[in-house]
Amino acid sequence: METMNKPYGASLYQPPYPRLPHISTRSAFKRTLDILGALVGLGILIILFVPVAIAIRLDSPGPILYSQERFGLQGRPFQI
Repeated sequence: METMNKPYGASLYQPPYPRLPHISTRSAFKRTLDILGALVGLGILIILFVPVAIAIRLDSPGPILYSQERFGLQGRPFQI
């Protein structure tokens, strides 16, 4: 039967058996392929972002990345 815990009034489901990690998470080949795929994707995005940044710089007088001063706790200014 399912076990239910109720800490602080909330019901949390716990399966009656321990959950084991999927076998693919222990594969060095999959990890390598994931990292290589991420690097290729970042390389493609960098190639696309450079012309966009140049176009923004040529089109508008301000900075490429938008920045704004806001006021936080106790009126302290900070940049976002």
